[in-house]
Amino acid sequence: MAIPTPPQQETDEYNTDELEMNSLLINNLTIQLYLTHLLNIDQQQKKKRGMKAHRWFVRSWIVQREQYGHYHQLLPHLLEHDLDSYRYYLRGSTTPSFSF
Repeated sequence: MAIPTPPQQETDEYNTDELEMNSLLINNLTIQLYLTHLLNIDQQQKKKRGMKAHRWFVRSWIVQREQYGHYHQLLPHLLEHDLDSYRYYLRGSTTPSFSF
């Protein structure tokens, strides 16, 4: 019993689609390799210049601003105990002067 073969035209289309996919993959890989190479070069140049990597550091007093901060400590105290000083400090009133 003979195995039927697909028509030649379909095989050519399949091969062409597969070739296009392969060429796209190769192009993508080439771009990724190139970008990785550029990134490595940039990092090496920064090391040569003596630049350090950026680190995020938050000072301890900034972290504790709700405990010691101006907005969370002084203003509520003035508003509760000394309304005149509060108004003078903010140069405004405690009630809104506008309406919606």
